[in-house]
Amino acid sequence: MNILEAWFRKAVNELLDGEALYLEVEDKYEQRSKRKNLLKLREAFEQIDVIEASKIEVFGEFKFKKFWVGIRKRMSSPLIGLKKSRDGKTRRIYLSGDLSRERRVKLMISDGMGLKEIEEIEGPLKDDEKALFI
Repeated sequence: MNILEAWFRKAVNELLDGEALYLEVEDKYEQRSKRKNLLKLREAFEQIDVIEASKIEVFGEFKFKKFWVGIRKRMSSPLIGLKKSRDGKTRRIYLSGDLSRERRVKLMISDGMGLKEIEEIEGPLKDDEKALFI
């Protein structure tokens, strides 16, 4: 594990919603490079926990006459949205489906579990979940 991975894990595990972690870098080029590497880590983390990963923001800043790379945990929920109807009324909507179940099924498949084993644990699988075996 390299230093950036350690900082990314620390940010994911310890930052509360709305907090940020800043890493000092030497110049604009190093800032761009580290930001790019952190974005790759965020993308890999998306395979594990899509909801938490969508709350992580990676950015670059110039503050106090120095370059910084930041990792911020957003306060907004990725599962809530607004729908505007034709008559102009808006209402709050929620992302349907059990994303954590889908994640668990994908992890079980990647661990090499069979269809029957997964159905014993999670119950009957939907057609789109069964399609993951192909």
